[in-house]
Amino acid sequence: MRVCIVGGGGGANNAANVIRRLDKEAQIDLFDKRSEIGHEPCEIPYVLSGFLPSWQDSFVFRPKFYNERNINVHLNTEVTDIITEEKRLIAGGESYSYDKAILDLSSTPTIPPVQGLDGRNEFVLDTSLSTARTLEKAIPRHSSAAIVGVGQIALDIAEVLQARNYDRIYLVGRADRVLRAYLDKDMAEIVKARIEQRGIELILSAQINSIKSRKSKKVIPARTRARGGLSLIRYWFQAQCRTGQESGHQGKRIRGHRRERIPPKQRPKYLCYRGLHGELG
Repeated sequence: MRVCIVGGGGGANNAANVIRRLDKEAQIDLFDKRSEIGHEPCEIPYVLSGFLPSWQDSFVFRPKFYNERNINVHLNTEVTDIITEEKRLIAGGESYSYDKAILDLSSTPTIPPVQGLDGRNEFVLDTSLSTARTLEKAIPRHSSAAIVGVGQIALDIAEVLQARNYDRIYLVGRADRVLRAYLDKDMAEIVKARIEQRGIELILSAQINSIKSRKSKKVIPARTRARGGLSLIRYWFQAQCRTGQESGHQGKRIRGHRRERIPPKQRPKYLCYRGLHGELG
């Protein structure tokens, strides 16, 4: 049996591990358009803050993992088409046949239409290592930052910047409370108080229509009052499902050629609590 796995995130690697445990003879091919895979996204803040000494310490799946399980890893190889009728996919211009296909397509940040974004000292926060490496180089060049967003990743980055001795940090969000997707109002108030005790300014229920550049600073005008050397944007995410949609699998989990919807109660949710929003005791 030949299994093709599209994507190299935690789900893809765990799937490959289970397949190898169940079938010692299966041929497993894993495709990812990135140049490196295997890191743990929850470890990114620890490297950026200096708690972990290097990016290598953030890797859970190392080359040894793939070699021991005889998993063929195709990096820098984007899957551009899946032809289900013929049980094959197109990756890097080459055709690969399969008996089973697994899609682990992750997501990409979607940036709202905010006027004044020019790409200078602006970073979109996500879980990729390439973004983290770019941010790592930029952090020492500044001492203040405005973070647009009040979710988990935004709070993690605020903690990182405080550990790196930033003197002014703003958290600006359109939501009426922090971690709205996870906490009710009472719990959010406890977290809010802890954040403010750390000297971080929270600006909630903010309408962000534009960002202005003044000399080397970025300014979010009007009621927000936020000004920083860095603008870090953490907004919502959109699933990378274009290839799956084009092959007729929109909103579905693929098991071979069967398609079945995942009931809401069975959909996994992962949340790492630590730092600013983890020390509630």
